[in-house]
Amino acid sequence: MFKLVRPNTNQTVTIYFNGAPLSAFQNETVASALLRQGKKEFRTTPVKQQKRLPFCMMGTCYDCLLTIDDLQDVQGCATYVRDGMQIKTQHINEKQGSDHE
Repeated sequence: MFKLVRPNTNQTVTIYFNGAPLSAFQNETVASALLRQGKKEFRTTPVKQQKRLPFCMMGTCYDCLLTIDDLQDVQGCATYVRDGMQIKTQHINEKQGSDHE
């Protein structure tokens, strides 16, 4: 289980993951907020539909790609939450295409 060591604020915002409201700390990354709440699937790979979630937490592995506010291929580990943010698991098949497996 991913656990935040020490939040840098007590202020929270509400984000929505696949339509469900979640509480997140202001100035927290999307990846951190989702992992803390036990979310285990951020995207699926286009070829084999394998489930993926953050690995490096610093923007190099691209396993944290999500659809955020209708934009695909957004890195959850490099994106900070904001109140009302709409986040979705990213399912991309080969026909739609994506540069990241």
